[in-house]
Amino acid sequence: MQKVALVFEMGTSNMRASTYLAGHSGSSNVSMGGLTQGSQSSLMAKRLTPPQKKSYSETPGNGLLVYLVLMAATAFFGWLWSSQGPIVWVVVAIFWAVSIWRLRAASSDSNANRKAVDDYNAQVYAVQFEEWQSSWLCHKCGYIGKIDPK
Repeated sequence: MQKVALVFEMGTSNMRASTYLAGHSGSSNVSMGGLTQGSQSSLMAKRLTPPQKKSYSETPGNGLLVYLVLMAATAFFGWLWSSQGPIVWVVVAIFWAVSIWRLRAASSDSNANRKAVDDYNAQVYAVQFEEWQSSWLCHKCGYIGKIDPK
């Protein structure tokens, strides 16, 4: 017998790796870097994953900031590449679409939605997480659940 939370932790690993490449070509130096991160879970850890909290999107202030930054980037790249042809307008359209989508997503969360999410996390999630933490796994028969101490 083993606690479900322990089996989940043992079967999940978080990874983070960085790479760096440098080279020389003629009169210019070239360097590139990258960061890779993620997690890997065993099939048992995926089966025993804890319940997830509900979340709501960022506040309208963050959405507005993203909108303004993308709008400025659009204006800058439009000015910079104005002689490059239609590809510029595709980039401009993508920037505008993403910025408008982010602004709408951020501003669409009403107080009622936030209250519903907070209520869920305080009532339903708390109970589910407590059940998950007090559950056990039998490696012999595969039973997952609470154990009666008798």
